[in-house]
Amino acid sequence: MVVRYFINASDGAAGSVPEKVPDAVTPALDLDVEPGFPDPHREGVFPYGGLAWSQDSATDGRAWAAIGSGKVFDQLNGKQALTVELVLRAQSFSTDAVRPSRLFGLHAYSDLLERIDRFSLVVGGSIPSGRLGAYWNQQTPSEEDDRAGQWVVDLSTRQVVHLVVETSAPEVERVRLYVNGSHVPGEAGVAGVTPPSANEPLSLQANDALVLGNAFAGGASFQGVLHYAAVYDVALDEPRLAAHACALLASDDAPPEG
Repeated sequence: MVVRYFINASDGAAGSVPEKVPDAVTPALDLDVEPGFPDPHREGVFPYGGLAWSQDSATDGRAWAAIGSGKVFDQLNGKQALTVELVLRAQSFSTDAVRPSRLFGLHAYSDLLERIDRFSLVVGGSIPSGRLGAYWNQQTPSEEDDRAGQWVVDLSTRQVVHLVVETSAPEVERVRLYVNGSHVPGEAGVAGVTPPSANEPLSLQANDALVLGNAFAGGASFQGVLHYAAVYDVALDEPRLAAHACALLASDDAPPEG
């Protein structure tokens, strides 16, 4: 495991905007919260705490940190396989065709405030309603026809979502989505969706940033709650995905101490 953000209900009063989102994996990459008042704010009670974005989507509130040359860069740069693990509920998204809402991702720094997604999960924009998209390994500004995958999924209720990337797999299996432990088939033959190349490695830079709930440049939030986020430097197999989903459906907060 590379990073893990529980976003516990015990971290502060409901409705308050936290200063940081702590990483449970040492050495920690804690995230700074850059508010787009009043979001993101704490919401929920144990065991379902989270960060909520309550305003219209496409605002600037986010939690983020530059990855530097630390563990995220060391463990993910050059990788051909990884897993993103999220617990979230999302009901409203950006309607800007070229700027979909970002739920979670690694993003490139840009002086021009361009949105360059090293990898991310995206909804809204030009993506049809009821679909979830993914970007992979973008080295130039992410366009609406650059997605690596697209799936039909309902995020309006709390769900455990796994995005598994394995570029050594057959083409149709290189980017896979699981919801509550069950595989969701990708939409084949969709315009603007191209799977990663065979054995394509992820290419990161030290000034890239890990971001919750938005793009690094802002303006790409969603309306909903992000309860939990983690990244693994391996492609988790289906038994592990099912076990993780079962545990996270029961509780997405860290066990209380004592």
